[in-house]
Amino acid sequence: GAGKTVAAAEIAKRLYDLDKIDLVLCFSPSLTIADGIKNTFSWRLGCSFTGGLGSIGASFTYQSMKYLRDSFWETIKKHRVLV
Repeated sequence: GAGKTVAAAEIAKRLYDLDKIDLVLCFSPSLTIADGIKNTFSWRLGCSFTGGLGSIGASFTYQSMKYLRDSFWETIKKHRVLV
């Protein structure tokens, strides 16, 4: 690729380090791309990127958005989120 994901991960890291954001969410068209994003962001941010406890973000497919629970959307309303 052209390095878009690495650039986005670098921007996210800088914003996180500057305490400008709390969480990062990525959405993409396929599981393959979502997994690649997860790996890149995990590597660049130096932490889990699974959306679980201790994670500062997650990577989803567009299709998965309709299956995210209301509690997910309520939680992210309370934080500064980079999407």
